[in-house]
Amino acid sequence: MSIAVAQARPDRLLRGALLGNALFSSVCGLAMIAAPGPIARFMELDPASVLPGMGIGLLLFAADLVHQATREGLSRQRAWITVFADLGWIVGTAVLLIGFPGVLGSMGKLLAVDVALVVGIFMLLQWVGLRRMAAS
Repeated sequence: MSIAVAQARPDRLLRGALLGNALFSSVCGLAMIAAPGPIARFMELDPASVLPGMGIGLLLFAADLVHQATREGLSRQRAWITVFADLGWIVGTAVLLIGFPGVLGSMGKLLAVDVALVVGIFMLLQWVGLRRMAAS
């Protein structure tokens, strides 16, 4: 039955990946807005004032992902933009860690890598979902 459902809904994986990405982005964004001080101390990041702005950006990104995933007609173009936005996050993390090694402490670097890995998983799932849609 799951094969029949997957064949009937080739956009199912993409929609699920977009919603998962939205949930993760929302949790991270809310944490950055609600507790910038403790997060900055954990990451050894100075100043903490950058975190609320990043959190607002993540919430706006999450809202767009929910909008994409819940529309009747799923826009492949918007989904590809999301894939490249996620790739941008990963590349930006690498640039931060390699180009500016003193910005974050060891726990901050570990957290940044962990977040980039989760973003990479969502990026891969979205890419596979787009490929499945194209194949159908």
